Order: sequence, then structure tokens, then C-alpha cells
Amino acid sequence: MFNKFWFKKHQKKLLWLLNTPIIRNWFRYVLKINGNRSSVGKNKITKIEPNAIFWGGRYFKKKGKWCLERTVEFKTHNKYSKRLFYAFSPLWYLFHCWDMTINFLRLPALNLGYDTLTVYPVAGANTPVDGRVGYTTPELTWANIRANAGNFAAVSDVFETVIWLQGGATTNYFGYLLRGIFLFDTSALTANAVISSATISFFGKDKSDTLGATPTIALLASTPANTNNLVTADNTAFGTTRLADTDLTYAGFSTTGYNDFTLNAAGLANISKTGISKFGIKEGKYDLDNATPPWTANLLYHFQVYFADEAGTTNDPKLVVTYTIGGVVAVNPTLLTMNVG
Repeated sequence: MFNKFWFKKHQKKLLWLLNTPIIRNWFRYVLKINGNRSSVGKNKITKIEPNAIFWGGRYFKKKGKWCLERTVEFKTHNKYSKRLFYAFSPLWYLFHCWDMTINFLRLPALNLGYDTLTVYPVAGANTPVDGRVGYTTPELTWANIRANAGNFAAVSDVFETVIWLQGGATTNYFGYLLRGIFLFDTSALTANAVISSATISFFGKDKSDTLGATPTIALLASTPANTNNLVTADNTAFGTTRLADTDLTYAGFSTTGYNDFTLNAAGLANISKTGISKFGIKEGKYDLDNATPPWTANLLYHFQVYFADEAGTTNDPKLVVTYTIGGVVAVNPTLLTMNVG
């Protein structure tokens, strides 16, 4: 719950508590930002993360350019996440009891989100990575392009085509067969989590089907060589079992909002409770099921989605996991397993 996304979402409230006279004395004590526990002193805190606080702000010129100098204090663990949990644990349990009641009454609009874990990939070549792999040119037969080891990989797109097949200039030859890989850090669940449901969502940007193939998108497991980057050989690092019973259809694919996969039993089993969960998407009717697609020279189908490199997380790929621990809705399993100190 108290991960970097939570801190970012509630940053203004946290800074108000940390810097408002009188209140700040209490809240800094709660987070152990006081006395010999921190060198911030009475300075105004300008940013807080699960394991770091920032303060100061001195502008100076260097080689004719204005620079900003700040001080940051890092902890070796997510100290401030831990303190938020332990200091206010009765409140978090109350919120969880509320969410259990709301779910029982089927009033999702009133859910506070304390029985779910929401995670995203991160931008660029970092863990957990997201991006595209595939084959581009020269044109190949359907059998050869589908089985090709790959010659393309990208991890730094804001939004881009993630599923793509294009008819070549030669009859029944094709180019640009692309697939997507999406990783999520789900270690906050911990080994004791009991997962009841999960949804993976992709925010659509564009789609086209001049080829007249009515393509679909299928959700699969992926096994890229690394968790912080993609390489061309990852083009073959996909499972063959659908992790959601229903593919996304071309007609139903939204280009202005999220497109959701509800995970089936195999999909839930693919979620790592202690590490990185690895998923991928392929075109379903042809690429996954190996049916020969229609061919017309230079015509294509494609789906375009946002990736983690988009600013913020509003449009990012996301995985939402609903879970319990030991029969009680989980408060913050990451913190429950942290070393205190």
C-alpha cells in the first residue's frame, strides 16, 4: 500500500503534515524524522519517498547556467512506509474492515482500495520493464515470420504500436510482427497472500485494420531474459496458454481508456507473490492460434497502447490484485515482513 505511487499520490498532504507549525513536530516524531535520527533539523521538507526525505533549495550559477542544489537523506529500507503502517495500524485495519463490508454489500464506489495491490511497470531500461519485441524486415512467409527469433526490441516508448502485422509487397509475405511484454513488481503481496482476483489493463491510443483481419489481443505469460531490459531474443519468450479467458476484440478495444483482462486461474497462478510477475500480449487469432491471416500488399492491423514512459501513471499499464492474508484483508504485507530498525 505505502509504495512510491502512494507517496506520490499523497505527497501534498504528507508535506503539509511535515511542515505545518506544531503539527510538524508530532508528525516528524511519528516518522522518526527528529533528533539524532535525521539531519533535516527544522528545515522545510520538500519531498518524501518511502526511503528518503529531501530539503533545501539553493540556486546558484555554474558555467552560466542556473542550478538547484538540494539535500537528500536516504535510508537503507522503506523506513517511512514502515512508520506510517505501525503508527497508524488501527486506522488501516479499520479501512480494511470497511472495504470488506463494502465488497459484501456490493458497493464498489465506496471502496477505499485497502484490499488491493496496484502496480505498474517503470520507465526505460529498469525493473520492472515494459516494451515491445518482434520482427520487422525483410518480409517473410507467415510461418517464418511467426517463428522468427526476432530483430527488434524497444523499452522507452511513451505510446506506440504493440501489436502489428503488415502485408508485404510479395504475395503472402509479411513484415512487422510485433508483441508486447509487461512486468510488474508484486513482491509486496508476500508468500502468505491468497489472491482472489486480478485485472491487467492497457490504456489504448490507436488501432487500425486495413487488412480486414479483425484481430484480437491475447494475454500470456512472458519469460524475458532480464527484468530491466528487453532484447530481440525475447520475441520467443512467450507462453502459449491464455491467462484471460476472453481476448480483447478489435471492435471492443478502446482508444480513449483502459482495456481490461480479467485473469483466469492460470493468470492468477502467474502472479509472483515474492518477486516480478511477467506477462505478455500477442495477437490472438493468428499469431497465438497460428491461423494464416489474410494478405493484401502493404495493408495492416495494429493496436497502440501507452507504456510506463508516459508521465505519471494515469495511462500506464497496470495490474490490480485483490488478496487477503491469513483470512484477514492485507494491510501492508511488505511492511509486515520488513526488518525493524
